[in-house]
Amino acid sequence: MNNRDIQNKLRQAFDHAAPQTSGVTPPIARAAVVRDETPKAARPTLPRWALVSAAAVVVLFCVFVGAQLNRGSLGPTQVATNGASATATGEPSPVAQESASALAPEESTTPEPAPAEAPSAEKTGRLLLVGEWRRGNKLYLDRELALWQECYQQGMRDLFVELEYAFGGYLNLWMQSDSDDCFEQFWQDYVNRWGFDSFLLRDFYRAIKATCPETVFHAVDVGWYSNAGWRYIQLLEAQGKQDTPEYARARENLKQGRTYNGIRNNNERNQYWETCIAENVAEAFESLGGRDAMGIFDTAHINGDEKPFPEYETVLEYLLARYPDAIEVKEYPPVMDTVTIGDREYAAEYGGAFEPTSEKVLLYHVWRIEGDYETFKDAPLTGDSFYCYWLLFPVETGRVYVLRMDLADGSEEYVYYRTDGDERNGTPIAVEFIP
Repeated sequence: MNNRDIQNKLRQAFDHAAPQTSGVTPPIARAAVVRDETPKAARPTLPRWALVSAAAVVVLFCVFVGAQLNRGSLGPTQVATNGASATATGEPSPVAQESASALAPEESTTPEPAPAEAPSAEKTGRLLLVGEWRRGNKLYLDRELALWQECYQQGMRDLFVELEYAFGGYLNLWMQSDSDDCFEQFWQDYVNRWGFDSFLLRDFYRAIKATCPETVFHAVDVGWYSNAGWRYIQLLEAQGKQDTPEYARARENLKQGRTYNGIRNNNERNQYWETCIAENVAEAFESLGGRDAMGIFDTAHINGDEKPFPEYETVLEYLLARYPDAIEVKEYPPVMDTVTIGDREYAAEYGGAFEPTSEKVLLYHVWRIEGDYETFKDAPLTGDSFYCYWLLFPVETGRVYVLRMDLADGSEEYVYYRTDGDERNGTPIAVEFIP
């Protein structure tokens, strides 16, 4: 079954699960419709002459009352609203006052609860944002964990993550459980969605539970129209939570994913994605009632210096416009180092480490040499290449990278790449060279 068939089945399931109202009488309306099922032949009737006589009496009475009103002989009282008697001056008569007192409910001594206040942008705490160039980068994961542990010690409990809503739900259930069942379900869905298993990310979440056990995850990405989202909705339905904000949010999150997948223009799709994340963050942030929070996002969403999508508003710009005094972006200085190529040392910036898909390699560590592209631009190539996305730095032509492979047997091996401006399938690639 291809992806289109799967999406069609998911759409059918979504439409089937949606509440159906067309052509169905609501329960209240059905209860209000009461028909007289007595056969006409069995119903009691009056003679026609009796009905005519009664009508004539009513007409004569109305004529008499009208004449007396014109003469003023009915005295100072008039008919008042709701059937209460009032004087000509508009004041209630003593009889009316007594009747109203008898019918009025006793005054309650219990104060009524104040109406719940709607979320407001004016009543928020502080939102600390931290960016990562690539999800699963060990350098960033270590930073994020240390920063969250620091914020947690200061009293913070709410952590925003760039995951779909269902993933956040599973993580929160896991945080409250002694079992790992919810985490394993979350992780299985995560791997199925993104196509790789990361022990670095596994360790990251497990470290949060071990050191910050009261963490509440707020997942603010679009729903991607995944099995995880439907499974989480079914879980809420089994718990009878169809009328809760959580259930409404879960369904709305899946609708966002369906809309995203249906947009064919790449720029329009990215703009919709960016807007959804920003609005999801705002909704969750305003629901905290003034509590401080921290958020972890891809740098593309919160990069204040270089906008990856200059044609539309980023998540950071949206939040700064809405909460100008509440948003803070955590900045980290570059990690400078030196690397040796041949018999010479070069100044380089360390970009972190990522997990490859190979079973023989545990980690790739990446350094970017500062300058010196001219030294290696004509070095012979090996014929190997990979996408620049894996280099853990913004894509730039004319750069040299050193990669250290930590092998499963405990040894290390170095390889060297440069960016000459080549592409594969429209995506920039780095080519391996022999120094």
